[in-house]
Formats: sequence, C-alpha cells, structure tokens
Amino acid sequence: QLDWNDTSFKLGVGCGLLYVIAATKNELSKMVELRKEMEAILRNMKGELEIKDVVVKSLKQCDDVLACSITDIREVSCSNSHPSVHSLKPYVQPELKSNVV
Repeated sequence: QLDWNDTSFKLGVGCGLLYVIAATKNELSKMVELRKEMEAILRNMKGELEIKDVVVKSLKQCDDVLACSITDIREVSCSNSHPSVHSLKPYVQPELKSNVV
C-alpha cells in the first residue's frame, strides 16, 4: 500500500505542476500582450510630444518676434524725433458730394 500512496502523491504533484506551468504560460502571454500595448502607447505619446514641441517652438518664435516689435514700438514712442500720438490731429473723413440729378 506504500507504493499506491507514493504513486498517488507523485501523480497529484505532477498534475499540480502541470497546472502551474499552464497558468504561468497564460500569465506570460498576458504580460507580453501588455508590454506590446505599453510600447504602442509610449510611441503614440512620443509622437504627440514631438508635435507639441514643434508647436511650442513655433509659438516661442512668434513670441520673440512680438516681443521685438513691442520693444521697437516702445522705443519709437519714447523717442523725441517722432511725433507722439497725442500731438496728431484725428483724421476726419471728408464728406462725399453726390452728383444726383
């Protein structure tokens, strides 16, 4: 009877190991799939960040141009060689004469 219990025990352990191996294979395939999904997400995020970086750089260039033009306007308005806005007369549009018969 010792052989029967020993054989039964070994058979139970073998079946348990087969179950663990099958479960491990299933979990490993899930991990591989998850890794592929994460890599795809990271590639998409990298692409979006590159696009945003291009937009930010172009906006920075626009800000630099705007800052230069604002500085130029301030320099011109502070200069004594140019007339100020307050010393100019407002423009009045002349009335149009109609040639109605």
